[in-house]
Amino acid sequence: MQKLFSSIWFASFGVLASAVLFIIPALREESWPMILFIWLPAMSSGAAGFICGDKILDPDRINSYWGASVWGVVLSVLSMVIFTPAFIFIYYLIDDDHIDLAGLLAAVYTAGGYGVVPIFLFGGAIAGASLFSVRKYIT
Repeated sequence: MQKLFSSIWFASFGVLASAVLFIIPALREESWPMILFIWLPAMSSGAAGFICGDKILDPDRINSYWGASVWGVVLSVLSMVIFTPAFIFIYYLIDDDHIDLAGLLAAVYTAGGYGVVPIFLFGGAIAGASLFSVRKYIT
C-alpha cells in the first residue's frame, strides 16, 4: 500500500513539474508533446516513487523534513535516469528523420541539466517533504 501511495504521490508531482515547464507545447494540436513532456515524466516519477518512495513513509528510516526532502531529490534523480532512455526511445519512434541517438542523448542530458533538472530537483524536495507530512495519515 505504501509503495502504491508513494508512486501516485511522486507521479502527481511529476505532472505538476512537467506542466510548469511544458504546458505551452503540450497544448498544440499534435499529441506527441503531451506524451513526451507530460505523460512520460509522470510515469518516470511514479516509477521512481514505486521503487523507493516508500522509504519516506518508514518512520525508522526518515524522521525529519530535511531527510524526506533529500530523499525526494534522490527520487528525482532516479526519475531522470528512468526518463531519459524512455524519452529517447519514444522520440526515435515518432521522429521521421531518425536522428543520431548518441547526439540525442547528449542533447537531452545537456538541455535537461541546465533547464529541467533544477525544477525537478526542487519538485522532488517538495514532494518528499509533503509526503513526509502526510505519512501519519497513511501508515
